[in-house]
Amino acid sequence: MTTPTPLFRAAWIALSANGIAILAFGLVTLLAPPSGDRLLWRADSLATLGTGLFGLVITVFAFRQRQIWAWWALWFYPVFWLTHLLSNLPPGKDHIHQIAFTALSLAALIATFPLGNGRVNSES
Repeated sequence: MTTPTPLFRAAWIALSANGIAILAFGLVTLLAPPSGDRLLWRADSLATLGTGLFGLVITVFAFRQRQIWAWWALWFYPVFWLTHLLSNLPPGKDHIHQIAFTALSLAALIATFPLGNGRVNSES
């Protein structure tokens, strides 16, 4: 594995932050579910924990190795956050975090756009 540039390092850290945020939301709702259907919240919490964990593992291992499939798979992050924003979904009511994580994940993915060599760009 080649030495990552500062931009590539910032990108994988930003993508890791997305996974950690999703994991944290899943953990919070699992431990302290909001009012309503507790079984539904428990199921949603477990699914969210899995989503955050999978994204974090993909980022830390495959994306850092510049595997192109990981770059494509991580496009789930901006879709996830944008869907939550546009659908007025939890967590929170201010939606600042959804805008921030959408922008963060988009910036990281655009900055590491593959350049035709079958690898994620780390030369920027």
